[in-house]
Amino acid sequence: MKAIYLGSFSPIHNGHIEIIKYISSAYDEVIIFIANNEETKYSKTLLERADLIKKVLSELGLKNIKLMIQKPGDLMPKIAFELNIETIVRRALNKDLNSYEKDLSEKYLDINDNLIFNYVINYEYKFTTKELIQKIKNKEDIRGMVPEVIRREIQELWKGGN
Repeated sequence: MKAIYLGSFSPIHNGHIEIIKYISSAYDEVIIFIANNEETKYSKTLLERADLIKKVLSELGLKNIKLMIQKPGDLMPKIAFELNIETIVRRALNKDLNSYEKDLSEKYLDINDNLIFNYVINYEYKFTTKELIQKIKNKEDIRGMVPEVIRREIQELWKGGN
């Protein structure tokens, strides 16, 4: 079984990593698909975010994970179809999905109705990426929110914005 873990990972944090560990054990092959949300302006490129994820994956030693970076025109439902993957994994902060997640799943199902969405809830790491970025901008301690292997690098990269 294969799955795609879809997100912007801007930046990757411990909530994402817990999901990566879980899905790595639950699926034979996992693709981490790093994408841009059309409604968000990013100050870090997909490649910068991918480099941080590579460092984390190296530290974790997980062998069944591959990275894929969104290219212009890439649509996740079509990529999933081409790779013969039905499961898309998303992080949820609680059992009630927000309107963005509902809209996204409906949009994707309109393109590929064979998709299954697996929303994984983090009970230990209940913070949003926006909250993490705000702490970084405020020069607050982010220990425990991000992997130590990239904490300083994240603080340096994100001190100026999203």
